[in-house]
Amino acid sequence: MSIPISFDNISYFGNEFRGDLIITPGVIYYFPHTNVTEELHRPRTERSAVLTVITHSLGFSAAVIHSVATLGAYWHRTMSKSQNRSKLRASGLWKDGESYRELQTRLDNYIDQVRRQPAKLVGYEYELPKPMRFAKDEISNLIVSRGRLRFDSEFDRHDFKIGFRYQRSLRNALWEGNFIQPTAMSHKWAVSSR
Repeated sequence: MSIPISFDNISYFGNEFRGDLIITPGVIYYFPHTNVTEELHRPRTERSAVLTVITHSLGFSAAVIHSVATLGAYWHRTMSKSQNRSKLRASGLWKDGESYRELQTRLDNYIDQVRRQPAKLVGYEYELPKPMRFAKDEISNLIVSRGRLRFDSEFDRHDFKIGFRYQRSLRNALWEGNFIQPTAMSHKWAVSSR
């Protein structure tokens, strides 16, 4: 494995938000892209004409089937986790083949621009958090356990649900990024000294 690496559609803040977690040497980034609460309350206009006709013809059972199918499509589109398919690639913020230093420079510049924008006064409850940057020396109490990445920064505790499927890849990326070191026991990891 080589970094930078992304873990995509990762939940943050008790699954309130989904975003892409990016591990680079010495810096962890999180780019939220989905407000889960807002998505769950958004009206579904994605019905096909065929399912609408079936729903009206067959009544309640077809409506239940349609709801389950719609929820399944929503879940797959917005909630399924992946690796190295970050939405940042489509936006041009992450370009294939570039060095991690070029990526870090571009992401840092973007985060600086976003932080300088004034906060909106209306609709703040559905506002996404701004992208986050955590340098190694700003992180303490880093733990990778039970499919989660947890650590403290200067003012907050951060908890990202990675899932068991990507836990080993995350540990390897954190090791490669010099955030953790393997201890004498191969299944135990320790936080790297600052």
